[in-house]
Amino acid sequence: MVSGCTDTVVCPHPVLDDDRTLKDIIIDSGCKVLAELSDATESSGDVKFSPCFAGTNLTQKMKEKQHPAYGFDRRRTIMFTGSTEAFQNGFWLRKTKKVMKELNAEVPCIPSTAKGSFRFLDLGCCPGGFSAYILEKNKLARSLGISLPTEAGGYAYCLESRQRRETFLPADLTLFDLRPLDSSHVAGAPCALTLKPVPREITKRVFDLTILGATPLSWVTRADSQRLLVSQLILGWKA
Repeated sequence: MVSGCTDTVVCPHPVLDDDRTLKDIIIDSGCKVLAELSDATESSGDVKFSPCFAGTNLTQKMKEKQHPAYGFDRRRTIMFTGSTEAFQNGFWLRKTKKVMKELNAEVPCIPSTAKGSFRFLDLGCCPGGFSAYILEKNKLARSLGISLPTEAGGYAYCLESRQRRETFLPADLTLFDLRPLDSSHVAGAPCALTLKPVPREITKRVFDLTILGATPLSWVTRADSQRLLVSQLILGWKA
């Protein structure tokens, strides 16, 4: 998710069903792209692809490749099979860099160097594909990237220094204190001692673009996944 809007956003309090997730709420609000991605991802679980094409005819191979779930199945195989950590980091660095290029082609959000300085915030930045593309596209751009540390299961930060135009902070986005100033009356509010203050690099700077790119680890609970989504949204608004 990419956000370059600095206007105040007011969201009414929806009446939620117990079984609805944040993804359901966003889809119900009219986000067709997320609905299509969700349908394609879910359909991939109903299709059984051959682990290899040995012993299958060409017609079967072509049918599998033409199915909309084929791409999701192939990426999932690459992600969870026994490839090396360096291979996975390099794979996702190239893929996310390509995604940022496609996003900018569809919805231009990266100004040319001729327009002056450009500062952006990349949440869930590792391995660094989004930031890499922007820093190469705009030679005056400066970035702040925050992503889960590798010791907690996150990807490695793969960017080499680009004239010191990027700053990287390893941190868990869900452990920042994002509560309202007065949250003592909120039942079940987490203890402030277990949370960390929002980095000054976010609160003391103004960003021209915010990228919400953090995705939950495969083994986390649904509650943790929802917490990560909400944490990104709040941090994006604060920026």
